[in-house]
Amino acid sequence: MRERRAVSRLALTAFLPALPGLLLGSGMALSAMPAVAADRLLDRPAVASDLAMRSAMFSMARAGKRLVAAGERGQVIYSDDCAVHWRQAAVPVGVTLTALQFVDDRLGWAVGHGGVVLVTRDGGATWRRQLEGGQAAQLAMESAQRALQDAPAASEGNTAANESRRLALRDAERLVREGPDKPLFALHFWTPQRGMVIGAFGLALSTSDGGSSWQWMADRIPNPKGLHLYALHVRGDAVFIVGEQGLILHAPNAESPFSKVPSPYAGSFFGVMPTAPEGGAEILLYGLRGNAFRGAADGKSWVPVPTGGASSLISGLTVARQDLLLFDADGQVLRWQPGTSAARRVAASPVAAVHAAVTACEGHIALAGARGVAVVDMNNFNGATGQR
Repeated sequence: MRERRAVSRLALTAFLPALPGLLLGSGMALSAMPAVAADRLLDRPAVASDLAMRSAMFSMARAGKRLVAAGERGQVIYSDDCAVHWRQAAVPVGVTLTALQFVDDRLGWAVGHGGVVLVTRDGGATWRRQLEGGQAAQLAMESAQRALQDAPAASEGNTAANESRRLALRDAERLVREGPDKPLFALHFWTPQRGMVIGAFGLALSTSDGGSSWQWMADRIPNPKGLHLYALHVRGDAVFIVGEQGLILHAPNAESPFSKVPSPYAGSFFGVMPTAPEGGAEILLYGLRGNAFRGAADGKSWVPVPTGGASSLISGLTVARQDLLLFDADGQVLRWQPGTSAARRVAASPVAAVHAAVTACEGHIALAGARGVAVVDMNNFNGATGQR
């Protein structure tokens, strides 16, 4: 992080048109908001609104047959009838929420701005706060202090390693001073107990007890510039993280150190996904200016996937027919089939920019986007027919 922190703040603002998930309703990046404002929002419940389903939604997940969406101002909504009717959840924070995951039809987590982690045990109807950015910063500092205390015995005479530990401590102390002003962007839980979260400026934490306690894990990620970590993909135990400036990281499991994977370009990646519903060895990376690449997960070779445009790709969905849908910041929907040379544009989204999509009731896809939520017929994805 160090000197680059101020630059990263500017970079976040510059990326707003390409990464709407960083936006507040006011159009400002919360990561640039004073910590005192973030503190207030972390202690202020989400406001109930009859228009919540039309608010900007940045994540969508399934809890069994239930659809759950989360977005700006801490609003979470859920539907048990394939988006015909929506209800608003009780959420204890007013910060924007960026990602959701359920491990079964009851238990799930959400992450968002202010470094917040929320948990639900009733399928998304009510939520409880488990972690916020101030606590995460304190964990970072405690981890850095332990590493520095252990340094003489662990690496006696290793000047470079000790200097790195001292710099890590300075970064952690800065995190504490700045308070909970940095967003989390992605999460994954392998089991009801074991999971991890990642975010801006290299934030990364893990839990082995369902979020009752958290451990700082950024020291196992080679990211000395504190680049933003935007998305992750898990195949079995293996973890892939993508982020700013072409950053690609891989670890055989969440407990192992991560290593850098050679990148096919220097721009930011906003997503990583398998090229088939059942997973497999090949993954697709996508990000700024319409860039997309497919390749083996070992990163030894990448093949560009032409998308025919310069709008940033911000989300994707692997669908049942082994097709991939990609969604860009202009609200366009692209379809790509592994084995074909290029992605093709097939529709305009009914919710403008799509931040997340999941398969819904049979033959339909649920969308969370800049204009709320919608369910669209997969076979006639034109923004009108089949929309709910």
